[in-house]
Amino acid sequence: MLFPLFVFAQQLTVGVMPFANNSLADREAMQPLCKGLADMMTTEMGKIKSITVIERANLEKVIAEMGLAQAGLVDEASAAQAGKLLGADILLLGGFNNSFGGEIRIDARLVKVETGEMVKAEEITGSTKKLFKLLKKLSFKMAGNLDLKLTKDEKKALDNLDNEDFEALMCYSKGLEAEDAADYALAAQMYRKALSLNSSYAKAAERLAIVERKKLK
Repeated sequence: MLFPLFVFAQQLTVGVMPFANNSLADREAMQPLCKGLADMMTTEMGKIKSITVIERANLEKVIAEMGLAQAGLVDEASAAQAGKLLGADILLLGGFNNSFGGEIRIDARLVKVETGEMVKAEEITGSTKKLFKLLKKLSFKMAGNLDLKLTKDEKKALDNLDNEDFEALMCYSKGLEAEDAADYALAAQMYRKALSLNSSYAKAAERLAIVERKKLK
């Protein structure tokens, strides 16, 4: 493990950047997953009590202020700069490649904010039909790379996603895009559609409630 070499004064703070879309097939259609996959990883890492995960809203604000709003334009140097503004120790940078034949590759790397150094990278490949299993596997790998000792309850939580419906995820991801663009009506529409596909999609219900309040302001 690499992280025991690093000594952090307080609880480790981690941020998850938007994923890069490196797809060869259906690139435009897959674009919403840049935010959707990052949001899923943020939620998953947030289930681990021994780390602090930066809220997506705070991260998106810094990305916009730095002019890095277009997902995929974040390298180690700019990530480190963003991380310092966010007060993060570690940033997770990810990407995905949807290829012909229904196969998807997801990669993730951990960057130490203090130095901008990439300290660990992982790559997983499989069928898009098994996307959620791949994300679970990636979450466990990232936790291991951070040398986190997961409790039994944390392992169970990481293994249970509140959504495993791909179309619902796409609608949710489009909702995130619309919300970040301040199009709250469209965001609400997308979150509602996600909930129509999966009524137990807790994150979609949470975001819907938030954008409904934003619409009233």
